[in-house]
Amino acid sequence: MFTKRSLLLVVIALAVACGDDENTKSNGNTNNTNNTNNTNNTNNTNNTNNTNNVIPDMGMDDMGMDMAESDMGTDMAEADMGMDMTEADMGMDMTETDMGSDMEMDMGTVMPDPAAAVQIADVRANLTGTITNAAVTYVKATLGNDAGGFFVQATNDGPALFVETADTVAVGDIVSFDVTTAEIGSEGFVKATAIANLMVSASGYDVTQLTQNVTAAGDLLTALGDYELELIDVSVSVTAGFNGAGALHASATVDTTGVTGANDLRVRLPTTIVDAWGLESGCTFDVNDTPLWRFGSQAQISAYDVAEITGLACPAPRLSNAAAADETTVVLTFSRPVDPASVTDAATQFTFTNGLVATGATVSGNTITVTTSTQPGGSTITVTVADTVKDVLGEGVSTTENTSDFVGFETLAVLRINEINASVQTGCDIVELRVIEGGTLRDMKFWERTASVYSFPDMQVAKNDLIVLHFNANNNACGYVDNITETTAKDQYPQATNPKNYDSAWDFYTVDTGLTNTDNVLTVYDGLQMIQDAVIMGCGSNNGTTAAAASESQAADVIAAGQWQDVGGGILAPYIDQVYCDNAVLGLNTTATDASDSSQRLNDADLNDKSDWTTAPVSQTFGALNVGQNPL
Repeated sequence: MFTKRSLLLVVIALAVACGDDENTKSNGNTNNTNNTNNTNNTNNTNNTNNTNNVIPDMGMDDMGMDMAESDMGTDMAEADMGMDMTEADMGMDMTETDMGSDMEMDMGTVMPDPAAAVQIADVRANLTGTITNAAVTYVKATLGNDAGGFFVQATNDGPALFVETADTVAVGDIVSFDVTTAEIGSEGFVKATAIANLMVSASGYDVTQLTQNVTAAGDLLTALGDYELELIDVSVSVTAGFNGAGALHASATVDTTGVTGANDLRVRLPTTIVDAWGLESGCTFDVNDTPLWRFGSQAQISAYDVAEITGLACPAPRLSNAAAADETTVVLTFSRPVDPASVTDAATQFTFTNGLVATGATVSGNTITVTTSTQPGGSTITVTVADTVKDVLGEGVSTTENTSDFVGFETLAVLRINEINASVQTGCDIVELRVIEGGTLRDMKFWERTASVYSFPDMQVAKNDLIVLHFNANNNACGYVDNITETTAKDQYPQATNPKNYDSAWDFYTVDTGLTNTDNVLTVYDGLQMIQDAVIMGCGSNNGTTAAAASESQAADVIAAGQWQDVGGGILAPYIDQVYCDNAVLGLNTTATDASDSSQRLNDADLNDKSDWTTAPVSQTFGALNVGQNPL
């Protein structure tokens, strides 16, 4: 039977275990404490049957209150104890050993030592030192140019440290290690780059106890050093579109309630997350329990797992483009990925003018391919999408941005980039394109890196035609006269009165100021906004080892479209920095002494790799086929 004496022994065991843990940080005392408790408990048990039945003193010094045997009898009857908590229960569910050792570990061992915060600060100041019993708050995998590693912190208000390492730890581990090398990285914060004697002393600590909510923090930028790398919660509103922010990453400016209208407050995410949800300006969401990254003066709120983003809401998806793929197919492009389950009845969800009728639809990401009755070729047709078509967030298509005009199917021209000159002398850059298959140029685009710099005119071209695209049309130093695109004849503006024109080619002009001549990706998109051809170029002065994030991002898209590969086929590694440079065409950076040279295709083949191109600039042949080429 469970007696008042048994209850008293449990209370004493609790008091001893909790008291020792509060006063002792070292794990080394755990066994001694348990031994002491076990000894006392044994003695007390042995004394239970003594005639005097002496109760150990539990006055103010021991418990902070008096607890006489009579109190125990008055306040908690033996009968109650027998009904509610039998001696058998106590023996099975909570032994003296459990009380003495398990609770001590739960209450003391799995916890960062606040003294580690001082040690982290010392490492940040001195670039070396020892950190003892800090909590691992986050583990970051290698992605793009970002190295992997883990973050440590010991107190709610920091500081924190990023350890750039391949060592394996888990969130909630209590770790100790020596920092042998640290540096202020290009990101602008101190990070440990080499550690020794890494030891995990405990696991399972709830790191959310260290999280601070910075949504209302007005000094998030002005005191960035006081927040960097620390675990945060924050609610954000995206204020601009996402752009490249390092390989395989994208970022956008955001507002919080504490900071608004600041270019340096950003959310930075893997492109896979941005693309999966179609994140854009106007989206709002919470980022939970992630370390605050930084890059220079930018505070970069980051998340690497979709579970770290909650409360996501975005503007209604918009129909951004419609184009005929063939005489019975229309491709619709939306601002955000579409939920396939929402497309249930093509005939009523997609309606057309000119008598066109939808007969089916399939969804892929942010596009819907609609099959139709035969389109009237060359006629303008309007499509309207019902708001029963929803995005992946369950939001119906906007009722005000749900229509688009397109032209009934016409054969699309097929273009191939043929010759390139990016002159550093005047910026009067030229790109030649060769028509591989005749057809319309309607809605075709020419991109530099991740942005369109030219929209082709709505006109027909024939197989074997050449198109010369002139940049910097507003620059008088380029010697342009009319600067007008030819649409009726190749000699519409003859070379006799326009010296920079080529009478054997269509001369097109763009006011874009010119091609970036360090590293670049030039891309042709067809009227369906599919990649038709591309060339990856760079790096630096033709012998660099790094590439811009925008070039790397577009290179990934070009590779995914099957328009570039390693020489010999396939892709051995992502095109980042040195790998990008190793697989790029050289000759982008021409100088004042070779401004009349260009990079050229060697023949009529298209292997989609750098072996298609000259290895160094040669004498330009704009307006004519290159050496080694013949009419198709």
